Amino acid sequence: MAASIALAVSVNAPPDRITDALSTAEGLASFWTTDSRAEPRPGSFACFGFGGVQLQMRVDLLTTGHRVAWTCLSDFPMPPGRWADTTVT
Repeated sequence: MAASIALAVSVNAPPDRITDALSTAEGLASFWTTDSRAEPRPGSFACFGFGGVQLQMRVDLLTTGHRVAWTCLSDFPMPPGRWADTTVT
């Protein structure tokens, strides 16, 4: 089992705006990759393109203004390639 990685970032924005940035295609495209497709609802799938490589995640939990949780369903083809089956919250 891989070790957990924790990263804390302070953001000066209302909590609901932060969950929008982490759960909508527009929000994700604003800071991660412009090739982002996502719907802000549990059970949906978010896809992120990186120049031909695509990462797919399932939205497991979305509580507006509080929490977003994904499970990564695919992986990057190049090393280290260890995203599959990881969770991001």
